Amino acid sequence: MSVRVHILQLSKLVHTSPVRWEKLLRDLEEGKPRAYKYYQPLREAITVFCKAAGRDRILPRMITRARGNGGAYGDRMAKANEAAFAVFEKYFFPRISKFKQDFLRDEHPGFAFGGLTIHGNPHLDVVDKNGADRFVMLHAADWEASELRAYLDLLSFIINKRLLKGRRAFGA
Repeated sequence: MSVRVHILQLSKLVHTSPVRWEKLLRDLEEGKPRAYKYYQPLREAITVFCKAAGRDRILPRMITRARGNGGAYGDRMAKANEAAFAVFEKYFFPRISKFKQDFLRDEHPGFAFGGLTIHGNPHLDVVDKNGADRFVMLHAADWEASELRAYLDLLSFIINKRLLKGRRAFGA
């Protein structure tokens, strides 16, 4: 039986220093949950916003959830989620003409990849203003460029294997 790994964990491992490999590998073997809760309120708020807009109802709920999930870091987490939502609303949302679906609660069994079973999904499936289908990853964290590139490479593998199903290949 292969180890099930989320692409976030694998992308962090790809470009980290050898000193951190041991800790990351141990976390993978022990099945420690991935750290995704920091921006979970943001991802859920953006999904609801894309489905039905209604910013005045969505934003306060997102801030409350972020504060509640953040423990001692609740205020900082709420501010970070609010700032990221504002960036999404100003720069990205106007480029979306139609919301198709979200993948936030979608648990796919994953795919064999280099002796592992990798899993992960884009966050949204939308149509842009030019009529093109777009799979969207909501990225708000401050990652190293190499980690983000590794994550996007792994995500493109999953999109090509699972979601395109006969449509034009991702990036083609």
